[in-house]
Amino acid sequence: MAASKDPELTTRNVLTRASSPASENDEERSTPGIVYLTGPRLYLIVISILITTFLSNLETPIVATSLISISDDLGDFQNVPWMVTSYLLGFTGFMVIIAKSSDLFGRKLLLLVSLFLFLVFSAACAAAQTLPQLIIFRAFQGVGAGGGLTMGIIIATEVVPETQYATVVAIVSLTNCLGLVAGPLVGGAINDSITWRWVFLITLPPIVAVLAIVVFCLPRRFPYHGVKGAQEAPAHPYLPVFSRKTLARVDYPGVWLLLLGTMSLVAALEEAGVAFAWSSDYVISLLVVSVFLWMFFLAWEYHVTSQNRGREPVLPWRLVTQREPIGLLLVSTFAGVVTIGSVFLLPQSFQILYGASPLGSGVRLVPFNGATAVGAVLASVAAKKKIPPIWIMVVMSSIQIIGFALLATVPTSSHMTPAHYGYEVIAGFGCGANTSIVLLTTPFAVHGQDRAVAMSAMTQFRYMGGALGVAIAHAATYGYIKPRLSSFMSPDQVEGLLNNAQKISISSAADQARIEEILSAGYRLPMSIFAGFAGLQVLCTLLTWRKPQIRV
Repeated sequence: MAASKDPELTTRNVLTRASSPASENDEERSTPGIVYLTGPRLYLIVISILITTFLSNLETPIVATSLISISDDLGDFQNVPWMVTSYLLGFTGFMVIIAKSSDLFGRKLLLLVSLFLFLVFSAACAAAQTLPQLIIFRAFQGVGAGGGLTMGIIIATEVVPETQYATVVAIVSLTNCLGLVAGPLVGGAINDSITWRWVFLITLPPIVAVLAIVVFCLPRRFPYHGVKGAQEAPAHPYLPVFSRKTLARVDYPGVWLLLLGTMSLVAALEEAGVAFAWSSDYVISLLVVSVFLWMFFLAWEYHVTSQNRGREPVLPWRLVTQREPIGLLLVSTFAGVVTIGSVFLLPQSFQILYGASPLGSGVRLVPFNGATAVGAVLASVAAKKKIPPIWIMVVMSSIQIIGFALLATVPTSSHMTPAHYGYEVIAGFGCGANTSIVLLTTPFAVHGQDRAVAMSAMTQFRYMGGALGVAIAHAATYGYIKPRLSSFMSPDQVEGLLNNAQKISISSAADQARIEEILSAGYRLPMSIFAGFAGLQVLCTLLTWRKPQIRV
């Protein structure tokens, strides 16, 4: 292989081990020599990846903190949570197809397209004049952010040798947590001082900077820019987008079945008990459609995997039939339910129940998000000490159960107690630890050829779980609150209260205590549900049991 003339590029041969759940003595498979980046170019690319990761994760909590301000400006308080759900659906729905497309059209092109979508629709969100417009723009913003995060993770593992993989994953995981920590604080500060539209405008300058870095610093044919004649390297980085040969490998039916199945399920949960009764034709129809779509999805993935005619399945059937990866996939999904659902629900409850400002609600969420970051780091350290991940996940899931169960017992009060902060720390610590340990364990629980797919699936299903968590929290809260308020308030009064949170404080004195009790109980209910999902993580973790145990 000819050495590159670029002094900032170093050529190395990489050997990858196809680690199998059944054996740790598989033969090594050599891949073509890859030219790694070094010097200023490497540092700039890594910084751009971390900025993209940070902004992608920032957009969920920063908007969750701003829900009340947005609803007071645009109205329609009941449907405001769809801003979070639509972002998560766009964020997760296209992760795999963007990752697969980067194999065909090049990493650089797909990263630039994703960042461009993120930039354009962030600006569109800031300019939205109605809530439906904002919900639609948020979905496309999520597509760009999810693509940027996916491409960032892929590129991060290709700019350095495999020996530095654990370090890269740890840094990316920590950056994810920092985005969750910073989101409520930044969103709260913006909403307390200027218009909520700046929660979207603030992302524009960094995205522009990242675009410039990628354009000028990432080689055009990365990661095969220094390899001549490598089969994996595309003949040209910008192949025709509609080429039959390149598009034939993409599993579009699988992508759409998965996306539609998730959307129909989330839509049913979002509206059940709020706009429609659980027994309504609307909710039942969506749930039935979702079940059939998921059945078709699994059947299709089995067909694509067994045919092996060049099409890349969204979820290889091997991952569905092996205990270890399916256990990790379920843990990742349920961890997303409780983590992202809490990031959405807690700031809103702080504003509704305690009259906190957006910044105040962000500060009150710091114990949860800070503990998430600490849990992620400590779990990674424990895994590197050769403690089997299965025991780490069991312990951390149990800690989640305790934390959420305690949050479900918080008494009705006009102010937060110190104990509430402690409960947040307990729940957040367990959430962060499981999120990190799943990502670290996955490469050691699957066959070598499935590593990339498994890693992307864990990330995608975590955020899909987050979308479900937001929907469940919303449905449970308003499904509890609305019928109880209707027992002594007129339909117009209930709708006015639910559509404008500020009207809570102007209710009559006679009804004030009753309303506060109902609202408090309504916001405690999802905490009990999240404790149940934490319990499911314990059971799913046991699916990863084997002798000898998986070790990182």
